[in-house]
Amino acid sequence: MWYLNPIDHLRRIFANPAFAKLMPDATQWQRFDELYPEFAKDPRNVRFAVSTDGMNPFGERNSTHNTWPVILTIYNLRTWLCQKRKYTMLSGLIQGPKQPGIDIDVFLEPLVEDMAKLWNDGVQMTDSLTKMDFTLRGMILTTINDYPANFSLSGQIKGKSGCLSCLDATTSEFLDGSRKVVYTKYRRFLVQGHWYRRKQFNNHFDGKDKKASAPKRRHDWKDLKVPHTIDCMHLKKNVFDSTICTLMDVKGKTKDGLKSRWDLVNMKIRSELHPVEQGNGKFKLRAASYNLTSDEKRELCLYLHSLKVPTGLSSNIRSLVSMKDLSISGYNAHDCHMMLTVFLAIAITAINPVFMRMVVTRMVYFFSKIS
Repeated sequence: MWYLNPIDHLRRIFANPAFAKLMPDATQWQRFDELYPEFAKDPRNVRFAVSTDGMNPFGERNSTHNTWPVILTIYNLRTWLCQKRKYTMLSGLIQGPKQPGIDIDVFLEPLVEDMAKLWNDGVQMTDSLTKMDFTLRGMILTTINDYPANFSLSGQIKGKSGCLSCLDATTSEFLDGSRKVVYTKYRRFLVQGHWYRRKQFNNHFDGKDKKASAPKRRHDWKDLKVPHTIDCMHLKKNVFDSTICTLMDVKGKTKDGLKSRWDLVNMKIRSELHPVEQGNGKFKLRAASYNLTSDEKRELCLYLHSLKVPTGLSSNIRSLVSMKDLSISGYNAHDCHMMLTVFLAIAITAINPVFMRMVVTRMVYFFSKIS
């Protein structure tokens, strides 16, 4: 493992008057400042975000090499500056034949020790802007990861305890058909008396625990309301990819295949979508309400093909649409962000039935809100 002391990086920032001037100007975090007024007295005290994820620098999917960069982001800076390369700190590189898993805490121990020093005692710094010495303190405000990396950082069992608030009360189930772990019994989070809790909806959900209450939220972060945050751009790409490929029934990418239909059989729900045996080991999949017809696919593609966007807003949407195959492909993460938060809500107006449009529209509004 390679490690860089973040304190040395902070010294270089405050040694430059232009950089030092930026540090006190960002928005204060009210709740934390109220709890720790001594920390809040000096606006130069640093609030960090820690982010890490696995990657393969060689671009080979089947390589036995795995690299996890550990990056510190300074949240004191304005939003358009905090992700600039000169202000982010590559504090460590964890390398090996496989991902570190829940043993990642061993590799992060030097970083934790430096963060503890910044929080408890502080470090003497010289502010080149004011030409004065001061004691700099710092704290980790949040972590930014996708879900698999969150399992590792929080010490949870991958796939079993997916919620960092519910912890052991997280309910999961392994699907034999799809060979995946999913989180079930989600109706318990609805208010009592919600119409989705009624008996007639048992066939649409898991058929169990319609009267169960949500588990008590448990975590040890008494001072931070949101100690862990999800990489939203990463999440939106996965959600858009799954949604559009399922709606348009893209072969090899749709989430509605024979394996998922067998999961419905095993769960004894949605009998209208169970595979129909045709003999010779072959099965027919009945059309679902979320499978677009050819006319609906054409209307959706026509709208997207006609889009003209300002330079820099996204890729040329027209180039992502194939009117010959009635498909959408070649989009990147930022394109998915724009499609999911702006264009999809308009494009699906040609879709029937109405409740399908409502579900997709509500999902679009949700991601627009959190973005």
